[in-house]
Amino acid sequence: MTMVQQGFPFTVEPVVPQRVQMWASSAGQVSTQEGFNLISSVFNALWWEDAAYQSYQSALSLLGSSTHVSSVIFYLDMIVNEAGNVVEYWAYVVERMPQVVGPAGQWEQDAVQHIETGKFLQQVAASQVVLWCQQYQLALPEYTQAFLTEVQGR
Repeated sequence: MTMVQQGFPFTVEPVVPQRVQMWASSAGQVSTQEGFNLISSVFNALWWEDAAYQSYQSALSLLGSSTHVSSVIFYLDMIVNEAGNVVEYWAYVVERMPQVVGPAGQWEQDAVQHIETGKFLQQVAASQVVLWCQQYQLALPEYTQAFLTEVQGR
């Protein structure tokens, strides 16, 4: 058994109730199918943010225990996927918001900020996966492989 004792060069923050409430208040301002689709995407993005936080917490709980490195890498690979979904949903929200609700102010700022956070998180989690897979001579997992292929194709 190999133990992972070092930490991560990043953190994943939880979704705070104030953000959920802010976006919930915007839900009351839409009355069209397109608006409903937009709000659904907002809550999907928040759900994926929370999933990334839960994966991060699971990975943290395994540090320092007599756990296979592959278990920690599994959760980091999940973060790569979850952060990618965060970016995708928030990008859709930013693209569609002006047509649906008009000038969005703080909502748009929040969405743009979380696109950038998601991109950063995806990159640093993938980098950590690559580092540990090389260090422990493990194959790259699915989501990290897909992310790296996508980045190389840009």
